Order: sequence, then structure tokens, then C-alpha cells
Amino acid sequence: MQAMASTNVGAQKFASWAEEALIASLLRGTVAYTVFVFNDTAFNTAPVEDRQIINSISGNEAKREYLETFILQAERNTDSFPGKSSTATSLNGRTLFIERRRITFTDLGGTYGTEGVFMNGAMVDTTFRCSNGYIHRLVQPPLPVSSKNAYLWVTQPDLPSINTVLFKEMLIRLQQDAQFYNDAVPAMAERKTLTLFLPTQTALSAIPVTKREALTGRLLSQYIKMHYLPDNAVFTSYLEHQESYQTADTQTRAIFMRSNEKMLVRSGGVTAQITQGNITVQNGVIHLIDRMLGYVYFNVREQINDMCTTGGLSTTCKFKALIDQATPDISTLVSQNGVNMFVPTDNAIQMLMTYRGIDMNQNRTMMDYVLRLCILKDADLEVSRFNNNYDIRQRRTTRYNDFLALVYNDRNDTWVNNGNVRGRIVRPDIDCTNNGRIQLIDAVPGVPWMDIPTTIEYDEYLLYTWNDIKATGLNNYLRDMSFNMNNMPLPSKTFKDNTYGQNVFGTTQNPFSTQYPNLYPNTQYPNNPYPNNQNPNIQYPSNQYPSSNQGIYGENQFGNQYPSNQYPSIQYPNNQYADTY
Repeated sequence: MQAMASTNVGAQKFASWAEEALIASLLRGTVAYTVFVFNDTAFNTAPVEDRQIINSISGNEAKREYLETFILQAERNTDSFPGKSSTATSLNGRTLFIERRRITFTDLGGTYGTEGVFMNGAMVDTTFRCSNGYIHRLVQPPLPVSSKNAYLWVTQPDLPSINTVLFKEMLIRLQQDAQFYNDAVPAMAERKTLTLFLPTQTALSAIPVTKREALTGRLLSQYIKMHYLPDNAVFTSYLEHQESYQTADTQTRAIFMRSNEKMLVRSGGVTAQITQGNITVQNGVIHLIDRMLGYVYFNVREQINDMCTTGGLSTTCKFKALIDQATPDISTLVSQNGVNMFVPTDNAIQMLMTYRGIDMNQNRTMMDYVLRLCILKDADLEVSRFNNNYDIRQRRTTRYNDFLALVYNDRNDTWVNNGNVRGRIVRPDIDCTNNGRIQLIDAVPGVPWMDIPTTIEYDEYLLYTWNDIKATGLNNYLRDMSFNMNNMPLPSKTFKDNTYGQNVFGTTQNPFSTQYPNLYPNTQYPNNPYPNNQNPNIQYPSNQYPSSNQGIYGENQFGNQYPSNQYPSIQYPNNQYADTY
């Protein structure tokens, strides 16, 4: 208990709750315990939603219930948890899911990895040995663990903000056929470990009523089984890009994908985003998703219209308007069977207007050009089948003069280079009927909106470069069409040189004039740390070999020694080690 409140652990909030909940005396005793704690820094930097859930815990009984969930009545260091995946029972009977993982990090310095131990998805940062057990400090505060199993939680959610009425209606409808019901539903309660993907009320409401109510019997049973992973409690915090697991439907695997800090899951030909994850229950974990897995009910044109009217997935109203105004042959291409296409989001199209003043609705030629670049001509494109390898690159022929679109993985994202414009695929593999498929992208093929400085600014790997460019004012010059690199003036602002602790960029004088007060300003290279030495003996006034042989070609340090040197340094007139041949 003393260690918990110390500055090394820094878990003041956790310790104060222990005092209020009257369990501090247990932790001060001689009985051995293992405690998973979050420190104050982890709590303060946690997502707002997580902090709200924890702050909503009020009353000593509720706090005691929460704290006891993460206390084991045994001494357990991280090495004592067996194998890759294991479970532990807490002081109040809750199940904790322990995962040992090799974690790979990629940043500006490269890619490297370490082994991490996770408890309910929260990584153990540091382990502290105490007189009566262990403290495992976590990098994030763990959320409460429900005493219900997955099935009971679905029928009666612990979180009042979550509505599961439509999903429960589907389970009730399946009860009409006991064979298919028993094949799909009881496992949610009986399995010791599982991961459940639960479509939100909004996701199920987006399905037309007639299509939703048509789901019965064997077909509905198959779809339900696509929504859970038996014998695996998978938390999003440690998942690798495109990691896959077998679903309860033995013909289907669930593939996890990371896209621009979002976690997606693909199962049964449908890609859904995890909108709220890591809801821990007694026999596993539940992830809320924004689409029903497995069930495809719109063609490409209908899917684009639906994303506009409902705002689901990502708004595509501006692209829909382009299709509505398109020539008949393009409308036919969009509506035909098996069409695969890139669809820019509204935000991507708005960027053209905001930064370049381009309104494609007023330019039919550009509209036709963009739409044809978006429609693929040949084989379909399924991004989720890419493995997580930078070398994986696929090319697809577009409908615009057979131009090739290049699709590839980079930095846990999938990108497309189409019409010389690079864009991120923000929502891959939106499957449609008639073998159609949509890839949502954050750029408009063929029409760039970013100039050179903005391109650098939006690349997180060039963050330091952008800071330097902005600090020196170079971004303004790179946006100036009359920019002349040979005569670029000094920036108008000063720059702090961390090495010398002085302003090295001025606006009217040589910045080194104070160091070399008798030198002429270096007009050719005003910021050169070694300005042109127009009077060589100023820097070395006691030079024992004065430059008596300087002449018109510059200084020869060894002029006195070789006064008849007829080959002075012509190429390097200020070179103190001039040619002496």
C-alpha cells in the first residue's frame, strides 16, 4: 500500500480509492497480493470516454467492486503467467485475461519490438516488488469488468447508453428454429472465452426493414456465428495490422485492420469499424461495430446513396452529386455488375474548393476525368487480403485511358496512388451486391489539393522537417510561384539555435558579424557559419607564414616557403591548403 502511493508508482488516485473503499488495510497486511494499478499520468492521458466511465463509479461499494476486480490473492509476477494467453480470477471472482505479446513499434527511428504483458488489453509498464506481493503498473486505466457473460450482457447491457433491441429481436427470431438457434446462440453464454462483435442499434437500423426481417433460419444462424470468435478474448490494443482469427462459422475468418488510428474488422465479406471496443465480460470481450458482418444488401450505387443520406461510414454526398450529373456511359459503368471503385469522401472533395477553388460541378471535363479514374476496369480489389508487408503492391487499370492505380501498404495503412495523387484508404472493402466493392479514400484521384509545404505538413513522418521549414519561413517561399532559390532572402523571423543558444538568423546583417566584426558580410551565403574570409590574417593574425604569394588567385599559405609557386589554387582561392605543385 505504501509503494502504491509512492512517487515511483504514482498511483495516488488508486490509493485514495483504496482508503475510501476500506481495502487499504488488506494491502497493508501480511497476506500476499498482486495488484494491477494505473498511475495518475495514465488516467489523465486516457481517452475521455474511459475517464468518464471510471469517474462515474461513485460510492464506496462501487469503488471497492472496481478495485477488487484488479487484485489477485497470490504473488504473481509477469513471468508466472503461462503461455501466450491465460486467465486469472480476481479477489471478487472476476475473470482477467492475460496476454503475452511481441509488440512492434514503428516511428521516425525505424521499426523495433519488445515483449509485453497485457491485462484486459492494458499493457504492464513496470512491475514493483513489495514486501507482501507485486504491483503491476499499467499504461492505461482498465475498464470495469462485468459479472455477466456475453449473452446476458447483450440482453441487458451494463452501459445505459448502449441499445441492443434490434440485435435481441434477431436472436428471438432465430428461436423459431431450435436447430439453428442452438447451433449459434448458446455458445455466447457457455464458452469460457470468446470475442463478440455486436452491431450497434444504428448499424442495424440502416438495414432496410424488409431485408432485415427476411433474415431467418440457417442464413441468420450463419451471420450470427460470423460475429464471434470462440476460445479467443481479443483486445484491440495489441492487435497487429491484418491479424486474423477463426469465427464460429468455420468457413469465415475475421481480419483486423488498422486504418488511420481506427480499428476495422472484416468478416463474411463485410468490413466494419469498431466504434467502442474492449468491453470486458465474464467470459470474454465485446466490441461494438458500425455494420452487421456478413450481410450485403446494397449495390454500389445504392451504397453511395445510403452513405450520403444516413451519414453512415463516411459521408459521400459530393461524390454522389458528381455521379448524378455524369454522362450516361459513366452512370452505366457505376451501375453494372462487379464494379470496383474508389470513392472520395466529402472532406477530400471539399479540400479542392477550400485550398484551390476547384468546383468540379462546374467543370464537366474534370468531372469525367475524375470519375473514370475512380472506376476500375479489370479485376476486383480486396485490400483485406493484402498481408502486412510494405513490398506488397498491386496495380489496377482504371477507366481513364487505362491509367494504372497503385495500391500498397505503408505504416499500418493502405494507400492508393491514382492520377499522380496519393490518398489513404480510410475505409477498405465495402462489399456490395453483384460483386461490387467500394474503397473510401481521403483524396481525389487526378486532382491534388496539397502544395509542397502542405504535403510535408500532413506527413507525420516529416514532422521535424515541417517544424524546421515553418520556423525558417521556407513554407511561404515554397508557396510563392515567383520563388527563386538562388536569391532567396533571409526569413523575416528569427530562429533559436539549440547548439549555440543564440539567434543565428537575422534580417539585415551577417549573423556572425559579432564573432568576426572586421569581416565583410557574406552576401552569397548569408547564413554560412564560415563566412568568406576576405582578410585571411584577421582570423590568424600571428600566422608565421604570411600570405605574400596571394596574388589575384587567393591565399597560398606556403607562399613564403615556395615563393616561386606558379600554380596557385585557382579552384579554391581561400583554401589554406592550396595546391603547391
